[in-house]
Amino acid sequence: MDFRFFSALERVFDVAPFRQRLEQIYGERNIPVLFNHRVKSVDMEARKVTFEKAMKTPSGTSTERVTVDYDFLHIVPPMSAPDFVKKSPLATNPATGVQEDWVPTDKATLVHAKYANVVSVGDVAGLPTSKTAAAIRVQAPIAAANLISLMEGQAPSHRYDGYTACPIVTQYGKVLLAEFGYDKKPRPSLPFLDPGREHEAGWLLKVHLLRPMYLKVC
Repeated sequence: MDFRFFSALERVFDVAPFRQRLEQIYGERNIPVLFNHRVKSVDMEARKVTFEKAMKTPSGTSTERVTVDYDFLHIVPPMSAPDFVKKSPLATNPATGVQEDWVPTDKATLVHAKYANVVSVGDVAGLPTSKTAAAIRVQAPIAAANLISLMEGQAPSHRYDGYTACPIVTQYGKVLLAEFGYDKKPRPSLPFLDPGREHEAGWLLKVHLLRPMYLKVC
């Protein structure tokens, strides 16, 4: 069976210890990883996917179209805030006047870049960190505390450090729990475990806590 991993990015993960382990896993399992490939179209009847491949040249960057046959295709679609947010004044960057895909948000206080009575968290917030339930868990009390401060005429004093967590399933029963902040350094909740290796503890967290939370609470 032939597996291939295509990514629009230039690396498999942005934080070094987790990237190194994932690269090792792909190598051990003989799974080619192709970067700078962005999906442009899918022909479901012919089972063909077309990528736009970005290439660096001496004069800059060029692109070419690459079409690949597939039997099974798993795609992560482009992400953004919901249209009712993205098409509202909340998504306009006050510095450029450009309508963006996310709400321009101070990465520390979570306060809107223009509207001082608005705070943003989670999937709408333009924050330079992964949008996960773990991130929202930390963002929510900070946003609430800062909103109360603003309502009371005080400066927002609580700070978000970019903490997020990406539980990456590497095999049945094992998860590489990638926890990190804005500084791109590991922030393990269980410091006695090697954060650069997959563990059963991460699997138990994902299956018995995160999965029920998503299915029954969200």
